[in-house]
Amino acid sequence: MAPDTTSKPALFPDAANAAIDEAVKAVADAVRNSFTPSSGSDVDPTTGEAVAAAAARRASKAAHDTLSTALASFCSTSHYNIVGIVDLLYSIRT
Repeated sequence: MAPDTTSKPALFPDAANAAIDEAVKAVADAVRNSFTPSSGSDVDPTTGEAVAAAAARRASKAAHDTLSTALASFCSTSHYNIVGIVDLLYSIRT
């Protein structure tokens, strides 16, 4: 779940936002999968899906806020170029 950034100026270049969004999606997908009841369980599928979706939304927001704050703090206190940081994030991922 991508955050709404239409009402505020971009904090990072598009590449940095894309890296954050990709990490947030991975967190949300992992949480959603963890909370989705397995087939054959006694959990009502509709309830299970609602719980999984709610947990994924909360995890997505928390991950986005944490990553954005950490990256902003790092960039403001270091001499590193944001493009280099984004390249580093992508190299770790692959």
